[in-house]
Amino acid sequence: MAELRRLAKHCDLGGYLSTALRDQLVCGLFYEAVQRKILAETDLTLDKAVEIAQAAETARQETRVLRGNTFRKPPTQTVETAFSVRTPGEARQSKQEAAMGQTAKVCYRCGGRFQP
Repeated sequence: MAELRRLAKHCDLGGYLSTALRDQLVCGLFYEAVQRKILAETDLTLDKAVEIAQAAETARQETRVLRGNTFRKPPTQTVETAFSVRTPGEARQSKQEAAMGQTAKVCYRCGGRFQP
């Protein structure tokens, strides 16, 4: 999150910066249940969204410890990695593309990949 704040320092976003960071956090979350919980909040702020996401992350880790790591391994994405910064053209490659060795086109606006 600090990296995004640093990058946005010169963008003159003013009061919109917290809203943009909050939206980026919510959209970048892996677990749909956590997204739903955050989106159900009224008057959601960035601090509240981070608090809920971190609490859910901690609860998931503690549950895994209590159960002796017997259920599937969760993804490595954390609240901090949901804020990862990608430059245009640096999109995630799908598993199918990686397996098949296909090269997809990269959207110049969002950096997403698509098949021509």
